[in-house]
Amino acid sequence: MCVSTSPAVIDLFLQQNLEVAAGVRQQMQADASAALEARKSDSLAAIEARQNAHQQGLWEGVAIGGAGVLVLIAVILGVRRVSRNFAITKKSQPA
Repeated sequence: MCVSTSPAVIDLFLQQNLEVAAGVRQQMQADASAALEARKSDSLAAIEARQNAHQQGLWEGVAIGGAGVLVLIAVILGVRRVSRNFAITKKSQPA
């Protein structure tokens, strides 16, 4: 049986419980270690991407909240300005 890639060789040797020479064993261990490191770096990149997306969402929420507060202040000031000229008078009661 002929296998062309190092990960496939590792799988073949594990499946068939084969013994390997020292040089091949070292190469297989190095390949396995490199594969493990690649998985770790991929996992870390995924976690970092998730954290960045979360932080961006928080900043967008802050911006929307700030804009909402400004609109609310503008509405309150507008209503106060319009209602400034209104006067409330009490009608006199007939005696």
